[in-house]
Amino acid sequence: KQRRFPNNTSKRQPGVPRGIRRILQTSFSSPAGIAISNGSAYVANNGGNTVTSCTVSGSTLTSCIQAASGFYYPVGIAISNGYAYVANGGGTTVTSCTISGSTLTSCTQAASGFNGPSGIAISNGSAYVTNFGGNTVTSCTVSGSTLTSCTQAASGFNGPSMIAISTGSAYVTNYFNNTVTSCTVSGSTLTSCTQAASGFNKPAGIAISNGVAYVVNSGGTTVTSCTVSGSGALTSCTQAGCADGYYLNAASNTCTACTAACSATEYETTACSGTQNRVCASCTQQS
Repeated sequence: KQRRFPNNTSKRQPGVPRGIRRILQTSFSSPAGIAISNGSAYVANNGGNTVTSCTVSGSTLTSCIQAASGFYYPVGIAISNGYAYVANGGGTTVTSCTISGSTLTSCTQAASGFNGPSGIAISNGSAYVTNFGGNTVTSCTVSGSTLTSCTQAASGFNGPSMIAISTGSAYVTNYFNNTVTSCTVSGSTLTSCTQAASGFNKPAGIAISNGVAYVVNSGGTTVTSCTVSGSGALTSCTQAGCADGYYLNAASNTCTACTAACSATEYETTACSGTQNRVCASCTQQS
């Protein structure tokens, strides 16, 4: 059975924060995973079986081109030591490619035997791949363009989508039960797996920076941010951003649809943004 990214049929791309979606709609095809290295962003196009590369220019991505094709519903992508590793969510394999500027060359099968591989993260010479179809995580030794000695690192997940590793812990988003699981990274295995946080909405992507975890809620219109604690738990979770057409309602801490566009007899005093609702005022005739 073909395993596509869980939300790849959504034209709204609800989990994408405001300001990024316009780029995604014009340059990509159901983008699922992204990795950044040496000033370039590489995006896995789940709907187009390609990877797009773009130049990172501050808060924008420019000069986007097709870097490689021939994948099979690619989802996660990770970069390490000059190679890009792409999880083919529609099958059982991970593809590796050599990074050559803005293109990916010499793409080849790095490893097989996965079960709907979705997310991939690389740390200390090991690759950790989430098996969306098998509720497990597989670990492999990274050896240039190949992944060797693949073994089950942990089980018991619930639709594991993406994975991020930070300070000795692995964080896995569980699409079906709206949680994130944290595990201790112990060589080729993930141990002491426990629920780190709950209350998400079909969580998909996860990224960690400066002690904060950002989780994409693919079933809604938000990104949730959580503080990464020393114990591996995610605490103080709150809405971090909203999709286009929504604003963060401070009273309810939820993304709420902005007021409809101003009428012909009104003008906009405050634009709809990720943090503010649209405000309209009546036009007055000047003498």
